Amino acid sequence: MYTFPLPASESSNQQRYLTLFEQGFVILSLFYFTPGDDNMLRAMPQITSLLRYLILFLSGLLILIRWRSTLRTIQKGSLLLLLIGFTMISFMWSDFPQAAIESIRGEVLLFTVFSIYFASRFSPREQLRLLAITLGIGALLSLFYVFAMPDGKHVGDKFDGAWKGVYGQKNSFSGYMTLTLATFFVLGSNNVGRFERLVARFFLILSVAMIILSTSKTGLIVFVTLLLLLLAYGQYRWQGKRTVFWVDALSLFLVTAGSYLFGNWELIITGLGRDPTLTGRTVIWNGAISRLGERLWIGFGRESFWLPENPNARGFSGLGDIYMPAHAHNGFVDIIVDLGLLGLIIFMVGFLLTLALSLKRSYQAKTPEDLWPIALMLLLVFCNISESFLMKRANLFWVLYMVNFLSLRLWPRSSLRKA
Repeated sequence: MYTFPLPASESSNQQRYLTLFEQGFVILSLFYFTPGDDNMLRAMPQITSLLRYLILFLSGLLILIRWRSTLRTIQKGSLLLLLIGFTMISFMWSDFPQAAIESIRGEVLLFTVFSIYFASRFSPREQLRLLAITLGIGALLSLFYVFAMPDGKHVGDKFDGAWKGVYGQKNSFSGYMTLTLATFFVLGSNNVGRFERLVARFFLILSVAMIILSTSKTGLIVFVTLLLLLLAYGQYRWQGKRTVFWVDALSLFLVTAGSYLFGNWELIITGLGRDPTLTGRTVIWNGAISRLGERLWIGFGRESFWLPENPNARGFSGLGDIYMPAHAHNGFVDIIVDLGLLGLIIFMVGFLLTLALSLKRSYQAKTPEDLWPIALMLLLVFCNISESFLMKRANLFWVLYMVNFLSLRLWPRSSLRKA
C-alpha cells in the first residue's frame, strides 16, 4: 500500500511534540523516584500504582522501539546488569520470597528499564537539564508545602519544626536538597549563558537555606564537604604543572581532614549534639552484619531483612526488641544484608570503575555535563554513609547512578562536544 510522505514541516512538528512528550515523561518519572511513603506522589496509593505501571510500560515500549541503541546499552552495561540479575534471583534464597518478588517486580525491574531508556535516549547534557528541572520543581513545591500545607514540616515528633517539604522526612529532604545544590552548582559552572547562571544561583541559595532549615547536621556536613571538593575539581584540569599542584593540595587537604576526623570523631559528633553511635546507626550496622551468619556471601535476599516479621532484624544491642528500622541507614550495609559479600563485590567493582571514568572526565571538564559524573559519585559516597540511597527501594539516587554508569560508556567526550 502506497503512503504519501509527510511534509518536512509536519514531520518536524511531530518530532518536536514527541520530544516534548518524552521530556515531560522523564521529569514525571524522576520525581516519582524520590523516596518517602508520604511524599506528595506516594501519599496517594492508587496514583502511585498507576504511575509505576505507566513508567514501566512507556519505558519498555520506548526501548523496544529503539532496540538497536538498547542492545548497545545492554552490552556496555553488562557489569551493572550482572548486579541487577543477581538481585532478581535473590528471591530464591529469601525467607520471604513473596516480599522479595514484589520488590523486584515493582522496583528493580522498574528503575532498570527506565534507566536504560533515559541513558540511551538523552545525551548527558539533556539528562542534566531534565534533572535540574525536576529538582527545581521539587524545591519550589517544598517551599510551597512548608508555608501552605501542614505536611511541609515535622509536627509533634522529635524533629518538630524541621522542614521536610514534599519528601516525607527531613533526612530525605536534606539529601535531595544536597543533590539539588550539586546539580545547579555544576549546571552553572562552565560555558553556560547568563540566564542559566542566574537560575543556577537562585536554586543554589534556595537549596542551601533548605538544608539548614531541615536541621540535618549530616546534610550540612555533606553539603560543605561536597562544595569544597567540587570547587577544587572545578579548578584543576589538565593544565600541566598546575594540575600537579591542585592534585597535591587536594590530597593533602583530604589526608589532613581525614586524620583529624578519625582521631577526634567522638568529640566532633558530641559537639554537634549527636551521640557517638550516630543516633544508633552504628548499633544497627553492627547488628545487621552480625546476623548474616551462614548467609554472609549471598545475604537475605532483596528487601527481606528489615521486614517486621523477620526476627533477625530485632534485638540489636542498645535498641531493644521494639525498635524496627526501615533500613540500615547505610547504603553499603543494605547491599550486604540483601546480597551478601558477593553482591557488594560486584557493586564495588562497577562503582570504582565508574568513579575512575568520572574522575577522568572531570579532569578535562569544559562543560557542566563533564563535571556532573564526579559530583554525583562523591555525593553517593557521602549520602550513603548515614542514609540508604543505593539499592534500597526505588529512589532517584540509584536511578542516577545507573544512568551515570551507562552514560559514561555510551557517550564519549567526542559525542559530548557535538551534543
